[in-house]
Amino acid sequence: MEKSFYMVGSAHLDPVWTWRWQEGAAEALATFRSALDRMNETDDFIFTCAAAAVYKWVEETAPEMFEEIKQRVKEGRWVITGGWWVQCDCNLPSMESFARQALIAQRYFYEKFQITARVGYSVDSFGHNAMLPQLLKKSGMGAYVYMRPGTHEKPQAHSTFLWESPDGTKIPAFRITERYNHNFSDQDELTRALKIAAEGTNTTDEVMLFYGVGNHGGGPTKQNLKIIKERQQKEPSLKMKFSSPNEYFDELDSEKLPTVKDDLQHHASGCYSAVSLIKALNRNSENALISAEKYSSMANILLGTPYPGNKFNEAWQNVLFNQFHDSLGGCSVKGVYDDAKNSAGEALFIAEKAKNRALQSIAWNIDTTQGGVPIIVFNPNAHVVRQDIEVNAKFNSVKNCAEGCVPVQFVDAEGKYCHGRPSTLFTAVVPPMGYSVYYGLEEKVDFDSPVFACKDYIENELVRVSFDKKTGHISSIFSKKTGEHLSAPAAPIVIDEYDHDCWSHQMNFFDKRIGVFEGSDITVLENGPVRASVRVKTAWGDSTLTQVFSLTSLSDIVEVTSSVDWHEKHKMLKLSYPTCSKDPKAVYEIQGAAFVRPTDGEEEPAQKWASVMGAGGIALLNRDKHSYSIKDNEICLTALRSPIYADHGQPRDGEPTFTDQGEHTFSYSIMLMEENTELADISRAALERNERFTHIIGSVHSGRLPEQRSFIDIDTDSVIVTSFKRAYDNKGWVVRAYNMSETPTFAEIKMKDISLHIGLTFGKYEIKTLYIDDSNNVTEVMLTEW
Repeated sequence: MEKSFYMVGSAHLDPVWTWRWQEGAAEALATFRSALDRMNETDDFIFTCAAAAVYKWVEETAPEMFEEIKQRVKEGRWVITGGWWVQCDCNLPSMESFARQALIAQRYFYEKFQITARVGYSVDSFGHNAMLPQLLKKSGMGAYVYMRPGTHEKPQAHSTFLWESPDGTKIPAFRITERYNHNFSDQDELTRALKIAAEGTNTTDEVMLFYGVGNHGGGPTKQNLKIIKERQQKEPSLKMKFSSPNEYFDELDSEKLPTVKDDLQHHASGCYSAVSLIKALNRNSENALISAEKYSSMANILLGTPYPGNKFNEAWQNVLFNQFHDSLGGCSVKGVYDDAKNSAGEALFIAEKAKNRALQSIAWNIDTTQGGVPIIVFNPNAHVVRQDIEVNAKFNSVKNCAEGCVPVQFVDAEGKYCHGRPSTLFTAVVPPMGYSVYYGLEEKVDFDSPVFACKDYIENELVRVSFDKKTGHISSIFSKKTGEHLSAPAAPIVIDEYDHDCWSHQMNFFDKRIGVFEGSDITVLENGPVRASVRVKTAWGDSTLTQVFSLTSLSDIVEVTSSVDWHEKHKMLKLSYPTCSKDPKAVYEIQGAAFVRPTDGEEEPAQKWASVMGAGGIALLNRDKHSYSIKDNEICLTALRSPIYADHGQPRDGEPTFTDQGEHTFSYSIMLMEENTELADISRAALERNERFTHIIGSVHSGRLPEQRSFIDIDTDSVIVTSFKRAYDNKGWVVRAYNMSETPTFAEIKMKDISLHIGLTFGKYEIKTLYIDDSNNVTEVMLTEW
């Protein structure tokens, strides 16, 4: 088969990896200058480059060179690809983060160059979630280029194919063979590169070959171009031209391509859990900004409180930059995470200030004259949520206009030993994307306790959780409706991974079990009437694990708060739950969908939950973890792992620095599955534990707002709202939702405050973005809000 070679000159420029971002910025300048110089020397040379963040660095530090780039883009010789802020990890960011990667990057490209990227470009990311075809297409990118996993990691019959996501969206995809940065210095090396590319492309006659110095930037060299030109002159029959991904896909007959329905895994499975800090920073930043945008929208609509759109965009740029695949993947040097902590901290503080301004404004305008100390509870979720909250003040009872008095419980509080200020725990029910006022009272009201705790078990009306007093393990999780959910004790297990590097290259199973955390220190912490809690302390090696297991009234979800003091090296901590499912089905939440994978024990990425579905099964919901394994009917959540920072298999001499050493705190939840548990039920429960209530202890005053209010009404449980915010152009509002169901669904969405009342049919796992302009006209738009 005679091939046509599309020679794609590029510079794989990692803004961080074994260097920090300051060095990455300097290399970006040098790389862009080199590419422009090569254009001046070679008339038909074409350069391809992705990542809006890198362009912004150049714009800010070398404006004259940036003007040269604009001219070359206009000529078509500088091709912008990959319409995201960075080449991000493609498994761990949320669906909403992918929307913002595209929104902010594509808007930047259009503002600066009057074009947008047409081809997705993630040549070095460590696997690709199955929903990317829909996310890319709705971002203006109708094709995709990637390299990992390679042929040795995911053998597949076709290197060029139509990639179909679970909702049915199809886009052409091209897998690069072997490398994205061929740097040939003579004709023999070019021949080898052409041979590799040709043999790796078995579906079409058209082949892309990516060349240039990469990783630390550089781009095509004078020698690269000289060798290509010589070959063109000496072998004119060889079909080889300077080109770009845009031209390749424009000329590709994609209708004849075979279809692949799968996610593109696995490469570097250790990156799903490496460096817990960056995973927590990312999830916390996502949650904080999404909630702050909702609250700021509410305050702007109700009261005219200014919406800090520019500040939100700045904060999102920090979050998106930290999602670069080597950063979020946990495989960079330690200094990268020192910087990431600073930039995420800035994003979190911007979100917190915006949220506080919005909620204080709303609270100050609510009529709180019904008696008692007002506690205004806010819910950022677009469905009714029932959730316990701790208020740092002592009340003998709490009432609400809708419910009357509700049970209260005194709990340990931060600072109680300094000022003796206890906290009051109660359960609030708050309407969708709204608020509800509760009142703290001095009068004492007695309630029977529906929850109970002792050293042997905790229990409520629905569930009983039993503990082995010798080991500290959970010996039983018994549903009073469906029966037992554990087939064997649930235990924290230790995995040896000495043979794995930081990425865990070509080693996707973590199954060398060498120990179990055990201990007999079990203490009753709380005993109703709102919550029952037991603390279990266990140990292994030089490490300790303290877990607090809690049940609240009318909940069949067990809440777990874990504190680990970890001092193991080349080890992993997994939390194991062997379920009673007789026909186990492994289901993982991905970006806007649920995805079924084999129950073979392989390490897998997920968003906020993974589950062994069906009767007797368990879903583990997380707040900042992403890595799971499911072997037969046992589900494991990966909590920590401790390779050497950025260990790429080099000799382990000297005194290397290991990841995840010291103290960690994280939370997860155990949700019991029934035969008919809906996917959306799990996603909503997980969402509630990520975007939690916020409350304000207010003062008594009159106001024009009622004691309870909701901003949205959706009549279909499977349709989940991920965003409500001011539009990027500041000329309207944006609402984004998706259908967490394999069945097409009709949903009626009402938001009377922006005159939105619309009925929509959502396809299977379909994402919809609505733009409501300031004249109340509604348009369905792409993720880029066009």
